[in-house]
Amino acid sequence: MVFPGRRSTGCFVCRERKVKCDGARPACARCTKFGRKCIGYPDSFKFRLYDSTSFQNEASTPLRPGHVRANPATVQEGKRRDPSVGTAQATGHDHPKSPSQSQSPSVPQCLSIASWELWPLSYFFHQHVLIVHRSPCGGHLAFLPDLYRDKGSEPCLKHAVLSVAYLTLFNSNRSHFLWTQARNNYSTALVALAASLNTPESAARDEVFAASLFLSMFIDLSNERKNSLNAHIPGIHALMQLRGVAALRGKYGRVLLAWAFMQSQIQAIASNDFGYGCLPAPLSTMENPDSVCRAGIVISMISKFCASVRYFKEYMQFQFQSGCASTTEPSFEMLEQAGSIMSQIDSWHARLPRHWKAKLKDATPGGLPKERISASEDPWTTCFVAIISATHLFFYLQFLEYCECVTPNLEALKALPNENSIYCPLYGIGGRIQDSINIICLSVSYALGSMNIHGGFEPFHNTKHGIGYNLLWPMSLVATCQFAMTEQAQLCQRALAYTWSTMGRVDSSS
Repeated sequence: MVFPGRRSTGCFVCRERKVKCDGARPACARCTKFGRKCIGYPDSFKFRLYDSTSFQNEASTPLRPGHVRANPATVQEGKRRDPSVGTAQATGHDHPKSPSQSQSPSVPQCLSIASWELWPLSYFFHQHVLIVHRSPCGGHLAFLPDLYRDKGSEPCLKHAVLSVAYLTLFNSNRSHFLWTQARNNYSTALVALAASLNTPESAARDEVFAASLFLSMFIDLSNERKNSLNAHIPGIHALMQLRGVAALRGKYGRVLLAWAFMQSQIQAIASNDFGYGCLPAPLSTMENPDSVCRAGIVISMISKFCASVRYFKEYMQFQFQSGCASTTEPSFEMLEQAGSIMSQIDSWHARLPRHWKAKLKDATPGGLPKERISASEDPWTTCFVAIISATHLFFYLQFLEYCECVTPNLEALKALPNENSIYCPLYGIGGRIQDSINIICLSVSYALGSMNIHGGFEPFHNTKHGIGYNLLWPMSLVATCQFAMTEQAQLCQRALAYTWSTMGRVDSSS
């Protein structure tokens, strides 16, 4: 039936008990008074069920932000599976809204979009398009509304975006219809993409590059990748090389490159497949790169170093199995390379824009920053810095592994007094590791949510799924890092479990 009036703004517990709720956050007064656990409030994004007549009549009506029209058949099917499917919900305490968070970009109306496609597209735009100002690339997928308006008629891009949109909505309500639509569009996009790759000129187009990026996002959101490298990363890496620096001069060139290097470089490092983490030569030698491009250049250096460490460890293992194991002295070249990377990391932090640095001012060693956090006006910038800091943390950990392979007494190396020693890169390694962990935890507490007094994770009210999606690897890294404090590891573990639940995965370890 159609809901005739305004939805209740009470918490889930009071709504279930059908009692009046004062709406206080993070816990309402009634739950606090009677000692109940207040589990949060519904998300503002709601699905409404219309009868077939009004559904058809409103097919041509412009879509309002935060409001989508539902396909009656799919909603009824979702209800049979889960009575609570009518509303996409997020628990947690209130998070002050900023202009960037309240914006829900609408699907471009100039396109001829079937009414049933508006439903998943609107939900995907609402949850994953993060439009903010003075941020790297303008926000996560902030270019998508314009790109879809300009290029959405191209089959490869259209079906790639639709596949992710249907999948995002499927992860919310588990309707079999949505899963079928997601898979059908994914298959159609693959066929269209293959046809677009016939010539170098066609393959270098923005819509083709964007389609490959959305298909890689589909693999991530479908929980099919687990710990292996995303199957689309090799293709994305090849397209980056094909497009080169010339693609940066187009309308979407820079933002697509920034997203591509995050998709390819970060996932390559996280999957220990470092070959795809190196930028193509024309991009790694750019003149006067900005902070985003410099981050990519540093990550490319880290990938090369980590690849050398992996080859060295394989060589040492072979020597050990052959009975030829012997003490190996650290390579001056490797230590020099590590020292150069640390200098580049320091330079990157020093040259960050002032408004980026403001996001990190509370990231002080020695504790969690959640008590010092003010209302977030730009959650995406903190996510971006957290992702880059995760690559730095990974590098530090790899460097320690290398040092442990070449010397039986790593602590002695750390204590060397001579700053001119070849072991100088070890100086301050502990502080560097903790700083990176602090930045990641700060970003989680700043953009996603925090721990309550009972040790549970409380996401911010109306937190977009795109935030958790981008923080997946940084949180995973801290959650399993031996150098993370107990509180830091628990924060990331609980936040990770919450994020996986929004992506349809019950067990974050699976």
